[in-house]
Amino acid sequence: MTVWFDPKVGKKKIFGIHFPLGMQDRRGSLMHSGSGERPDQHDKMLEATQLELELLGPGEDECSTMFMDEVQKLGINVNVGNSQGILVYEVKVPLTQNEQRPYAIGTHTAGRIGVGFETAKMDEKKMGRRGQMGGGPGGMGGRPGGQRPEPFELWTKVQLASRP
Repeated sequence: MTVWFDPKVGKKKIFGIHFPLGMQDRRGSLMHSGSGERPDQHDKMLEATQLELELLGPGEDECSTMFMDEVQKLGINVNVGNSQGILVYEVKVPLTQNEQRPYAIGTHTAGRIGVGFETAKMDEKKMGRRGQMGGGPGGMGGRPGGQRPEPFELWTKVQLASRP
């Protein structure tokens, strides 16, 4: 998934975080709870996908792949987890740029921003034989009929809190 930020409250893909990178190769088995995996195996697989991420922008073709310890030094934290069987996605990004924080949304507290969520189209070449992904029965990660998840894009306007 990619989370996009537009400091002008629109839907422009100004600065984005593509995370986790490994999820697209394992998506069917990670997202499908009926794949026969034990919960501890599922958690280990999910953890293994969280070693690096891509920072997109702010320029048109700018893309930097970094390890998590590198981006944490820049003030960015991203985590994907499981809470009572629900996938939880958390992102923490600096609001303003400076020398220590070159990657930021580009706004300040009490402002409004546009936030977009986007998933990519599934790469059929990475799915393996017979269009299966995740090794589950019945096609795509155990989904009946081998249905592939559709890509989506969703934008919302977010009012940031002011400092106390």
